[in-house]
Amino acid sequence: MTKKQLQQHRALKREIEELDKKILQEQKKEISVTQEKVKASMKDFPYIEIYNAEQAYISRKLINEYQKRKLKAEKETLEIETFISSISDAEIRLMFQYSFIDGMKQREIAERLHMERSNISKKITEILQLSQKSVLY
Repeated sequence: MTKKQLQQHRALKREIEELDKKILQEQKKEISVTQEKVKASMKDFPYIEIYNAEQAYISRKLINEYQKRKLKAEKETLEIETFISSISDAEIRLMFQYSFIDGMKQREIAERLHMERSNISKKITEILQLSQKSVLY
């Protein structure tokens, strides 16, 4: 896991929320309906609704694209959260949680964990380097 990937977590969460809104908005969108005169019909169905097929196709296509992007973003956030959860040292795990998931500044993390600010950066860099080496071997 790289620092750049970890820094994407909050943006990915926002993207998921936005995609949820877009999907819902697209699902609620009214597709224009034309009512045509029917020469003969059943008592329960006095008219036929004809949907604009092109509009419905575009709407379905958009929903599918939004759902693909959402799934990809959810997968990436899960990978980040799994990586952070796999850190065995509780203090370092909290550093990663505060920094990459909660978006706290190093100064705030240092105050909360009663450490020097420079130690936060050093430990994060050290863990990331170790994780890169373990992936290579």
